[in-house]
Amino acid sequence: RFTGASEMITLPSDPLETVVGELKGEISDPELWSIETPDRYQFRIHIKEGPREWTVPVALGIRKLEWTNDGLLLNGQPTYLKGVTYYPFNAGNGMALSVEQYTRDLHRIKNMGFNLVEVPTIPPHPAIPEICSEIGLLLIPGSGLTGIPTRMFASEQTASHLIIAMRRMIQEYSFYPSICAW
Repeated sequence: RFTGASEMITLPSDPLETVVGELKGEISDPELWSIETPDRYQFRIHIKEGPREWTVPVALGIRKLEWTNDGLLLNGQPTYLKGVTYYPFNAGNGMALSVEQYTRDLHRIKNMGFNLVEVPTIPPHPAIPEICSEIGLLLIPGSGLTGIPTRMFASEQTASHLIIAMRRMIQEYSFYPSICAW
């Protein structure tokens, strides 16, 4: 059901340089991602650099999210939010959780009837938005700004660093359909 074209992008020799490519296509009559049916489309990005080649799988969910005066509309449907704040922590490992532990914790949260999870402490491990998108759990990721004294935000230098950090986080996490706020 997907029609589109592939595009060849030349990578720069500097490994730290960012390359942006645009993939265009159309999905006719898409299955929309929702809390009840977290449908996602599977794509593969094939990368070739000299003799080396690898494929990166990408799961993409399509949904329409609107915040209105009446609350959240997900794909045009009013959605009552039942949320919890999640502090990833394990008595044995502190904040160094395994992907299996994140998976177990987030499934428990979903199974307890919640449909929204906030991870306020730090930008989340990449497994968290992936798991939330897979199981139909809305996510508000943390920015890492918790505990910073308000007076620090008055500094122009600090503000510019924070803006860069937030832009980077939005670039890294914006394609996850579970993200509903920053």
